[in-house]
Amino acid sequence: MGTAAPGPAVSALVVGPAEDLDSMLPRGVSGAVERADTAINALVRLALRPYDVVLVDHTAEGDLTEVQLAYLRALRAIRPGTKTIVLVSHTTTRKVIEALRHGVFAYFSRPFEPCDVREAISLALSIPNWSDGIEVLSSAPGFISLRLRCNTYTADRLALFMRELPCELTEEERNDLSTAFQEMLLNAIEHGGKLDPTEWVTVSRVRTSRTIVYYIHDPGEGFSRDNLIHAAICNPPEDPLAHLEIRTSANLRPGGFGMLITSHSVDEVIYSQKGNEVILIKHVD
Repeated sequence: MGTAAPGPAVSALVVGPAEDLDSMLPRGVSGAVERADTAINALVRLALRPYDVVLVDHTAEGDLTEVQLAYLRALRAIRPGTKTIVLVSHTTTRKVIEALRHGVFAYFSRPFEPCDVREAISLALSIPNWSDGIEVLSSAPGFISLRLRCNTYTADRLALFMRELPCELTEEERNDLSTAFQEMLLNAIEHGGKLDPTEWVTVSRVRTSRTIVYYIHDPGEGFSRDNLIHAAICNPPEDPLAHLEIRTSANLRPGGFGMLITSHSVDEVIYSQKGNEVILIKHVD
């Protein structure tokens, strides 16, 4: 019986304990994993050489300190293209916003599923020439506003960040809201932005005392809801999969369920007259 071929060599730097690291590494990846017990030691290592991915295990309670912010700024200055994945034991709105502002690739708060971190690492390793693609326009906790480039991995990243913002929703409600947001964001990027990374989609998250509101604005020409034969939401009741044949004949990717899923995942969905703006509303009890 032959020996399996080794996976691609990958260099990784782990900052902090990350005791469950082995369960988070993608299967088939073999390479040098170096560890730094302090932020200063990590910066010294980064100054000496680049790494494919940096995993930061942040175990401190409370919000970010000025020292920790300085570390994020220094990391980005030394290696601006570094794909950094941050694990935290206690999340706050400010931690999420600053991670976005400083170009962190992905952010997870405990308890998390190791497979989710593994997928984020795999995604990071699959993008050879990476630039952040997310800009923070407003960092007020009650009114977060951003813009992002029109590519799918940026949408996936932003959906992860938005899910980590603290709120009073149940786990099921959080999952529903995250799914709805991601579906509408992907629609905006694919259909409005035409997957053109030079185009931008604007996103705002407003937190009121009783609701969480998402506003998404894409650069496209909009659409008419009367002309969506490629989407599941317009299928006749007797043929719930009719749109799949239409998508295949038009060389569209499999799917088309985004609007239907969203309509069942949030409390209200409101489209602008032009169709290139959408508001999602989730009530918080």
